Amino acid sequence: MIKPFNPSPAGTIAVAHVTSATTPAPLPDGCDTLAIFNSSDTATAFMRIANLPSESASGANAAIPVAGGAKGDIPIPPLMQIRLSCAAGPKKFSLISSAEDGDNPVYITPGTGN
Repeated sequence: MIKPFNPSPAGTIAVAHVTSATTPAPLPDGCDTLAIFNSSDTATAFMRIANLPSESASGANAAIPVAGGAKGDIPIPPLMQIRLSCAAGPKKFSLISSAEDGDNPVYITPGTGN
């Protein structure tokens, strides 16, 4: 069933592009969809969403995949928007980027719907 995306009022989070993973930060319990926009025209962001057993659980840091090596998290290419579905309940996110771009953050809008 298709349900229009309904963003959380004043819920958008801006996260700077950094080359060290951000500390996992909480997302609202009621959200089941995230709209994510990478405003950088050069840096690719990688995002991890961890569904947690409780709000006090720590979550994990995002990682950049390496060809022939370590696996990484979902990429958000420059100047692109994606939507991700996530489970209800406690969850945290972490971001890491291919390059620093402090003037052009990644915008994460939690909400419900498709």
